Amino acid sequence: MTSSPSQPPSAAIDALEQRDIWRSAWQVLTGDPFTILLCATLIVIGGVALIVPQAPTAGVADPVAYSRWQAEAQVRLGAAYPLAQELGLFGLAQAFWVRALIWVCIAVLLARLVDRVVRLMIPARSPDLLLDETRLRVSDQAPPMHRLADILRSKGYRVLVSAEYSQTQQSSAVQTQLNWIRADRRPWAEMMSIVLHIGLLMALAGIVTNSWLGWSASRQSVNTDTPLALPGWAAQPLTLLGVDRAADQAIVRFEPIGEPVTLTIGAPVRAPAMPGNPASCCLQLTLTELTVAYRVTAHTVGGAPLTITLSSYADPVTDALLTFRPGETDRSFALSTTNLGVILSSRGNQDRARVFTFPDGRVLTDTAIYPTLVISDVVVRFDAQDGALIEVHYQPGALLLGAGGALALVGLIGVWVYPMHSVLIRRHDRWTEFYAAGRRTRSLVRLLSAQ
Repeated sequence: MTSSPSQPPSAAIDALEQRDIWRSAWQVLTGDPFTILLCATLIVIGGVALIVPQAPTAGVADPVAYSRWQAEAQVRLGAAYPLAQELGLFGLAQAFWVRALIWVCIAVLLARLVDRVVRLMIPARSPDLLLDETRLRVSDQAPPMHRLADILRSKGYRVLVSAEYSQTQQSSAVQTQLNWIRADRRPWAEMMSIVLHIGLLMALAGIVTNSWLGWSASRQSVNTDTPLALPGWAAQPLTLLGVDRAADQAIVRFEPIGEPVTLTIGAPVRAPAMPGNPASCCLQLTLTELTVAYRVTAHTVGGAPLTITLSSYADPVTDALLTFRPGETDRSFALSTTNLGVILSSRGNQDRARVFTFPDGRVLTDTAIYPTLVISDVVVRFDAQDGALIEVHYQPGALLLGAGGALALVGLIGVWVYPMHSVLIRRHDRWTEFYAAGRRTRSLVRLLSAQ
């Protein structure tokens, strides 16, 4: 192919990158803009998941937790609650489109990582062949090739030149054959990019692991008498050893051999390592409330047990736990097969019990709560207990997510300071082609062609 000095060749005829459809598709799917868009979208989704209360993973299977979540979401979002529900923002981790987006991002990052590893480990067989470079400029007034090579070397590029060009430079003969110069920033630019991609893939692997194997449980009740059995920890229940209301703290322990852990309201704490259960490192406990509770039983003076009814929606039980949470001052129950009702009040330093008859509401006694209260032929026993409400998160991918995020940050700083650049310059008889790939290479090509 020939061309006059004043008329460079047509890009539509000569440019390989404009004629290879598969190569163009590869450049789009693995290019920086598409990758940045995927990662930015996932970051935005993660931010929304932190702002918008996410529904319990058990859904309506745990009606108490679900109703509490729903009330919290309605209070926090207000008028925006119906819109968020319509958009599916309350279950982002389980949404199919979010998981599909994660897998697409993983596939793109893997393809880019393999590309960079191959570039780093396997040198190009023909350095004058195009890789991902795009033709940015054609000039019939470009500087001599040796001048272009010197400029690139002065800017810290690794420069390879054709054998024909080297011989021409040494003999000072007139250059008439096709020659080329390839310049790049190997190996450091590729290494920084590899670190970035490995970090991103580790972070995504942590997210996928958390979405598949992780779980959350809010407002789990534990007291000094009743341990809390967590999913997967049935053999090592969590017990409450004591509370310090002045410091808003509770001391808990996984039985039978766990180390005591002090929890402070609102401060997440990692569960201690437990022998035989390596997954304990991924368990996070957060104390949300300290409670006061009374375990109540009743029987006749003759010893016959009486059942206790807490509400019209609850079945009668012989052993009831009445919990006072912050802001709650009264709890009530009825003694089945009798016409007696009891209201427990927790106000100030002394808790009281008021016994009345129904349906007339006549008060029989109003007294401080003692371990045993006798009314007529009925004996009611009160066992005072300290209690706590704990939020539990199991995130087996947390270590991967944290380590991957830190590694990605290091790689991001590296590629920003030292981005991947690849430049290929081809000299024909009367004109020169400039190909380049990488961030800010257009300004470099302008500088080279203007020398």
